[in-house]
Amino acid sequence: MYCTKCGVNNPVGATYCTGCRNLLGADGLVQPLQGQQNPILEEPVSVKEWLLLFLLLLIPIAGLVMLFVWGFGKEEKRSKANYCKAYLIYLAITTALVIMLYVAMFVFVFALAGSAQHW
Repeated sequence: MYCTKCGVNNPVGATYCTGCRNLLGADGLVQPLQGQQNPILEEPVSVKEWLLLFLLLLIPIAGLVMLFVWGFGKEEKRSKANYCKAYLIYLAITTALVIMLYVAMFVFVFALAGSAQHW
């Protein structure tokens, strides 16, 4: 049974398309999810997926890019997407705090250096 939305060949009797995860009708046509969430996106994230996520976050640039991909992608499980969005907010807040700390230290050091010349 071919999905009319993405063209993936699904097994006979499949409820959801394996390609685009939309609800399939009896004839293979994609049926809209009328007000309900896709149950595949509501499944819990497995331990293997969490470990992969944490390992990829250790890679500096790739981890940041993957946070955006997972956080704002349409195909990710809701809990994983929410975790990535929260992590991005956390990174933004800590980056702002570190910048403010460095600015304060910079001002403090130059204030001390300026007052030391008067002695």
